[in-house]
Amino acid sequence: MTARCSYREELIPYLDLELDPNARRALESHLVECEGCSEEIERQRALSEALASLPQVEPAADFAARFWARLARESDMEPRPVARLREWLSPLRLAIGLGGAAAVTAAVLLLMRTPADPDPDWSIVVDAESYELLEEGDLELLEVLEILEEWDSSEDI
Repeated sequence: MTARCSYREELIPYLDLELDPNARRALESHLVECEGCSEEIERQRALSEALASLPQVEPAADFAARFWARLARESDMEPRPVARLREWLSPLRLAIGLGGAAAVTAAVLLLMRTPADPDPDWSIVVDAESYELLEEGDLELLEVLEILEEWDSSEDI
């Protein structure tokens, strides 16, 4: 039987007498020509005969009752650690846990957020004169005044 033989799929149904008469005749004429398929049929027949010669095994009379009782006992048992871990790591629980952690993290970050620093170009107006200067838009003069106010002449002497 070569690797490209199209009759390979029909060998077991042929042995089990499941092929229709036309397919059976076509396979039998193929077996005359194809040495590989003929050898495979003989191997399958030998295997079937060997399996048929094995003694039949009969289960004990109480097998079914013992089986169902054991199944009931094992289902009532406490789950093993691996089963518990698998239960805790189920996709739904992981999704809920990660979603909750993300929500808590976002809330904490929002609460910890500091207000934005005021624009450094905007000076704090401390008196009416500064207000008038600010209103007139003479920012260069205001900057000079701030520098002079911050300068302590006693330190530089």
